[in-house]
Amino acid sequence: DDNPSTPALNVVYGSVHQPAFVNGAKTSVTESKTTWFDEIKINMPIDLHEKHHLLFTIISRDTKRGKKSGTKLGYVVLPILKNGKFNLQKENDLPIISELSENYLNLGSSGRRKNFIFNLRIVSSVYTMDPILNDFFYLEKFNIPIEKYV
Repeated sequence: DDNPSTPALNVVYGSVHQPAFVNGAKTSVTESKTTWFDEIKINMPIDLHEKHHLLFTIISRDTKRGKKSGTKLGYVVLPILKNGKFNLQKENDLPIISELSENYLNLGSSGRRKNFIFNLRIVSSVYTMDPILNDFFYLEKFNIPIEKYV
């Protein structure tokens, strides 16, 4: 759901000392090298719809001063489906938006500061990353004759 007050789904595999599934994960990223230090696994729902998405919250931590809290820099939204097709790509370059307002999935890049660039490694026995197979499954799902598509 794209209402900021709606809680996230518990589909992220928990780490040590956490439940099996949680609604989020934290990792560290260095701005100069953009290096991720953790692998985050997600158990995606089988029946996806257009409002399923990954939401990243970008927080700056002041490690020099030993502060435990950070400054929220913005959010990055990655829709899982786009026009009914699987939308997760290996390489992603998405705008950082400053606020999460209601219906934020349809707002585009308003309030954009700069982009968040990251890579995904999709491993799935249910969803395909092959664009041709993705199109085929899309046609099958909605009973569209292949002749009309080609």
